[in-house]
Amino acid sequence: MASDPEPGPARTLSSRPFLALLLMQSAFGLALSTFLLLPKVLSASFGAGALAIGVVTAALGVAGVAVVPLLGTQIDRHGARAPILLGNLLMAASAFGFVLVEDAGPLAVLLRGLQGAAWTMVFNAGMTMTAALAPPGRLAQAIGVYGSANLVTNAIAPALAEPLIERLGHRPVFAGAGAMALVAWALARRLDPTRPMATGAPQARFAVLLSDRRYQALATVAVVAGVAFGVMFTFTQPFALQVGIGRVRSFFIGYTAGALAVRLGAGRLLDRMGHGRAVIGALAMYGAVVAATALLAPGLLGLLGCLFGLAHGAFMPAALALAISWADAAARPRALALMNGAMVAGAAFVPAVGAAADSWGYPSVFVTLGAATFATMLLVPSSRSRSA
Repeated sequence: MASDPEPGPARTLSSRPFLALLLMQSAFGLALSTFLLLPKVLSASFGAGALAIGVVTAALGVAGVAVVPLLGTQIDRHGARAPILLGNLLMAASAFGFVLVEDAGPLAVLLRGLQGAAWTMVFNAGMTMTAALAPPGRLAQAIGVYGSANLVTNAIAPALAEPLIERLGHRPVFAGAGAMALVAWALARRLDPTRPMATGAPQARFAVLLSDRRYQALATVAVVAGVAFGVMFTFTQPFALQVGIGRVRSFFIGYTAGALAVRLGAGRLLDRMGHGRAVIGALAMYGAVVAATALLAPGLLGLLGCLFGLAHGAFMPAALALAISWADAAARPRALALMNGAMVAGAAFVPAVGAAADSWGYPSVFVTLGAATFATMLLVPSSRSRSA
């Protein structure tokens, strides 16, 4: 049976296939972003400490990385729509499952792991579609717009969910997230399938990428940035409760506003200034904001979220575009999967940071991790670097 044709590049970012993809990603993002409040629920409702919260959080990253090789094989053989459909079903099942969670124990770890697998499937496969649909010369901008479809839900979902959790409890809110994931699944059925992207042994192609020193260095940078991202989204919430900030949604609203400002307002600038230079500048800001979080006090949470959003909003599209620029068309799905997988893998280190926070306090870990993130600027290969 012949495979479905792959959609070709669009002339604009308002093509019907791309808009359909954005709508699906937005619905999935609303479901997933509801669980940005999970650390607060675990801390406030179940009395979980930093280590326990970190273990639950890490499950998302571990499971997300574990499915990357399988995801690449699926996209190669059957196209990108199938993993998007499966990922949305996994998201729905995990959200409904959280209705039964009573503590930060094995069930919470398992369900958060399912969400990590779902995230990797939906976002990476959607990114593959984005790369295929991007107009010539506007790849970083297209990646930024696609990421923005998820980013905006980082503000909307917590802003809606936090007051509902205060009134109704977390169980009906998490059930609502499951229902939204089913909506995303229905929307995914309307997506245009992409044809298989490459042929040959998937593991061999990953090995080729990982033998390239540019990808080794950039993946290392992405892992460290992933640790910082996971720590900011996990431990700003219990830290905020410690310093007397009862509601945390201002962080997510600020983060979303900052990231969207970059991705929608400066996407073309990232392409023009050079992706390597853009990554370096973003990392400098990334590290500075993480370290500054040690000074968190009432009234500052939204500002820190906004600054962190500016940093991350520039870093991800620039880093992904840099990785793609080194790959031929057949290897692009692998390059995207590698970079997203490296970023998600950083979450696996969050429990270690949580243990350190239990011993040394949150300010110490924010300063240390901020300095480490800042230092990764030295590892970024230039756009013109060649494979060793």
